[in-house]
Amino acid sequence: MGLIGSTIETGLMLKLSYCEILISYYFCDVFSLMKLSCSSTYDIEITTFFLSGFNIIATSLTLT
Repeated sequence: MGLIGSTIETGLMLKLSYCEILISYYFCDVFSLMKLSCSSTYDIEITTFFLSGFNIIATSLTLT
């Protein structure tokens, strides 16, 4: 599940446009990169919310 979720989030992040031409730092965190974006991040926020919820539910059902 981690690979699928990461691939989806990375694909959505590549579609964003950023306000600055040069990003002075890069940290692999979705929320930090969303703050730098000029375009709407609603799709990424909803996708991250559902993927997180699915991972929590799948892990809970697997452990019980």
